[in-house]
Amino acid sequence: MASDSDRRREATTVRPGPPTIERSDPSRGSGRSTTARSGPSKPARPERSTPGSTPAPSERPGPAPVREWVVFGALLFAIVGIGIGLQTMLLDAIDERLLVVTASAGTAAGGPAVREAISLTVLRIPSMAIFLAAGLGAGFGWGLPYPDGETYQIAGASTAAGAAVCLSIATAFASATLESVSLSIAAFLATVLVTALVVGLVAMAGAWVVRRYVPAAVGPRR
Repeated sequence: MASDSDRRREATTVRPGPPTIERSDPSRGSGRSTTARSGPSKPARPERSTPGSTPAPSERPGPAPVREWVVFGALLFAIVGIGIGLQTMLLDAIDERLLVVTASAGTAAGGPAVREAISLTVLRIPSMAIFLAAGLGAGFGWGLPYPDGETYQIAGASTAAGAAVCLSIATAFASATLESVSLSIAAFLATVLVTALVVGLVAMAGAWVVRRYVPAAVGPRR
């Protein structure tokens, strides 16, 4: 049988538990201390800035990169100008009208003047496609996560195909709707090929400008 001393030792044995921290209580004197269990510390709440308050020096934006934006915009418009000039030279070398107004039109349905205006509108489509190609190329260069070579191919092929389809549909509707207006097949094919080629090159150049000269203030590319 266990003796009385053994029983007293078992009763006074301290079992392991959670760690405790001793804190001094000034109200009870310097010789006494109280224990408190430790727990996870709560993170400090971030200070909220009130509207209209001056931001911290680290949060203030730096000077505006005017030079970078000027170079970026100038390059995009330069691409458009080069595309329109190249297209004009190639179409002028063909020296054929896409839509020809016949002499028998007379003054019916508005006369030749109206038909010439509509014909010029159809011929303006290639120029409008160049403007659109520059913007689409810039969008492809910024948004596509592919390498540069694949991005340029996607930009050029997609915009060239779109320009060819747009010009073909517009020309077909104009030639079928207007009376006494004939469509030159040779000029039509040459115009479509030249437009698709130039538009594709402009889109590729737009993607290249974004990949090389986009201002750093825009942020990281996707």
